[in-house]
Amino acid sequence: MLKLSDPKFKEESNWTEEQNKIIEDHFIYLKKLKSDNILVMAGRTIEKETFGIVIYKAMTRIEALKIMNGDPALKINS
Repeated sequence: MLKLSDPKFKEESNWTEEQNKIIEDHFIYLKKLKSDNILVMAGRTIEKETFGIVIYKAMTRIEALKIMNGDPALKINS
């Protein structure tokens, strides 16, 4: 689960150009996973805090971590 830890991310108008690019790359990454039949489901939750969930197919924990760590969205909190 990826949580946007900084409250400023709740409003897209607060995002920088670089953060918008990261989100764009995140969606491109998810589309690629979907076309490769790896992505099962992805989307935002309805919780008060802003976060999304991504479910994908992986045969091992190492493979799952590789897929997760390849997601550009992990850079947004840095």
